[in-house]
Amino acid sequence: MGHSAASGAAGNISYGFNASTRPTLGSLVSLDSKQSNSISLADTSNATKLLGVVVSGNDSGIAVGVASNTVQVATSGTAQTLVSNINGDIKTGDWVGVSPFSGIGIKAMPNSMAVGIAQAGFNDSSKGTVTEKVTAKSGVSSEIRVGYIPVNIAVTNTNQITSANQNVIQKIVKTLTGHTVPTIRIVLSLIIAISALVILVTLIYASIYGSIVSVGRNPLAKYFIFRALSRVIAMAMLTAVIAGLAIYFLLR
Repeated sequence: MGHSAASGAAGNISYGFNASTRPTLGSLVSLDSKQSNSISLADTSNATKLLGVVVSGNDSGIAVGVASNTVQVATSGTAQTLVSNINGDIKTGDWVGVSPFSGIGIKAMPNSMAVGIAQAGFNDSSKGTVTEKVTAKSGVSSEIRVGYIPVNIAVTNTNQITSANQNVIQKIVKTLTGHTVPTIRIVLSLIIAISALVILVTLIYASIYGSIVSVGRNPLAKYFIFRALSRVIAMAMLTAVIAGLAIYFLLR
């Protein structure tokens, strides 16, 4: 990437780190697990060690460890960040996360590491957007649109963000299903479950009560009465299965 970010690091705090190759300004970087106090470009393979965004020491509000052989990484504040819309257009307020392409941010995916919150939108027509040919670590080459937007840096996992914004019912359902379910789907599932329960209780109670009364009145007809009862119970079981499948598909 041969671009330079426009000055726009607002009130951030940056720290000096070593790097085997000097990354482009605005790149997302992670701590290097093999070398102390060193960084490498961030992607999905090292996202758990996401640190921040590369900035110029001159643009930092507070720059710690400035030296000719170190790279300044902003870990708070706002910094111009290199992004792409390969995971969809980025809107103001969206979380920006790591991508398969080294150093480039995207609209954060669920349960992934995010570097911060976008302070401006990004799409194909954004000012300064260019097309770049990039190669993922998997070896796959692609042409993507890239550019810079200001990002309020706050490294976190989007799963933690989602959990903090969930209501009690969503948290309970997530514990049962293992993933987040929209409130509307939970409400529909509850309506189906309650409706199915009412239908089942009504069918079973009415059929059993009617069968007992009918047998009492005409004991000779008990075979036909019990056969009719079994059909009603089978219908109730079918209703339960259909309701269960509907709830399953809503919550999966």
